[in-house]
Amino acid sequence: THNAYIYNKDYQITYKDNKRVVLKKGTQIIALDNGKKYLIKGKEFYRIGDNQYVKVSNTISYYYLVHNSFLYNKHGKTIKRNGKRILVRKGVRLEANKVKVVKINGKKFYKVGKSTYIKFRNVKLSISPNN
Repeated sequence: THNAYIYNKDYQITYKDNKRVVLKKGTQIIALDNGKKYLIKGKEFYRIGDNQYVKVSNTISYYYLVHNSFLYNKHGKTIKRNGKRILVRKGVRLEANKVKVVKINGKKFYKVGKSTYIKFRNVKLSISPNN
C-alpha cells in the first residue's frame, strides 16, 4: 500500500542526488546479518546495506530456500517417504513468522513444521516493502 524509505543508523532518511531513497512497493531486498533486527530510536529495522536500514513494520518477510534441501526430523535424520528422502526444491517460500531456529546435534535447522526441519544454511531471509 506504500513505499518504504531507507534510513541510516541515526534514523535519518538517506538521500541520493538530493532525492529521498525510496524502495518501491513489491521490491525484494535481502536482510543482512541473517535477518537480525536492529533497534534505532525505539523502532525495529533490518540492515540491507552499509549504514542502510529499512523499518521492519514496512516489510513482509519470507525465508526462501536458496539450495535444494532435504527434510529432517527432530533427530537430524532425513525424512523418507516410500524409501526415498523428501527433497524440497530451491525457491520455496516460508513465512518468516512461522519459522524458528533450533539446534540438532550441534547444527542449526529451521523448524518448518510440527516435527519437520530444513538446514539453516539452505535458507535466506528476503523482505519486501509492502505494508
